[in-house]
Amino acid sequence: MDLNLVRTFLLVHERRSFSAAARSLGVPTSSVSRAIQRLEEELGHRLFERTTRRMLSTAAGRAYAEHATQALATLERGAEHLAELAGAPIGEIRMTTFTNLDDGFLAASLARFTQKHPGIQVSVALQNRKVDLVAEGFDLALRAEAQLPTEWQAYELGRYHAWLVAAPRYLARRGVPRHPGDLVAHDCVTSRGRPDSGRWRLLGPNGVEEVQVAGPVAADDVQFGRQLVRAGAGIGTLIFSPGQAPKLEPRLRRVLSRYRVQGPGLYLLVPKGRSLPMRVELLKSWLIEAYQRP
Repeated sequence: MDLNLVRTFLLVHERRSFSAAARSLGVPTSSVSRAIQRLEEELGHRLFERTTRRMLSTAAGRAYAEHATQALATLERGAEHLAELAGAPIGEIRMTTFTNLDDGFLAASLARFTQKHPGIQVSVALQNRKVDLVAEGFDLALRAEAQLPTEWQAYELGRYHAWLVAAPRYLARRGVPRHPGDLVAHDCVTSRGRPDSGRWRLLGPNGVEEVQVAGPVAADDVQFGRQLVRAGAGIGTLIFSPGQAPKLEPRLRRVLSRYRVQGPGLYLLVPKGRSLPMRVELLKSWLIEAYQRP
């Protein structure tokens, strides 16, 4: 059977239109019509009910579409495997991470990776909800959390940390804190909705000190929280992700410079106990090296 006929059928089934499928393929509508007619003759079943308004798949067409989709996917995976055996990894890698991950470190790392491996496509889903990584078909995940899925292998890429910063106008109005305990008397911009949002763990010369802080404004978005600090709402955190070089913004001043706020670890997750496709193994190694490079 000509697989091009099958691909044309699946496109018509998806778009519910000969003309829409023809536009996607860049061929005349008559060519699509003839392809479907040939396939129907080979199968001995009518695959579509044609009306003046729309195109509907028959029961036979729906059943065939389900099997044809799975069969083509299997053939594509086979072609990808052969290409990888020849040393040219190809195919899609699906990974998920969360919003406000960093200021562009991951994006830059993926850009360099895909330039080195042009046959690989990386699809990234940014989502903060709890994801069933296996059920949703992800190959890799980046997570910053204490409880990690037991069915996935976790590699720590580094830890988040933050400097305490404030706008000059705020410090001129309220003064500069000299010790961690002074923060209790200051307005502090915290993260809304987190159970530990008002408790900062400061790592300094004498180890870790915990300070309970509060302020008139809180936010659940890192970028908006930074905007509040720039506007003079209070003392906040300038967060640095693993792999990111710390750098102070021109419009902010660092306070308590001998201290930094401890943050969670960032983990790369891959399926445990499975043989990874070459393309996934390559990206895993690439990210581990990128984040741990000094």
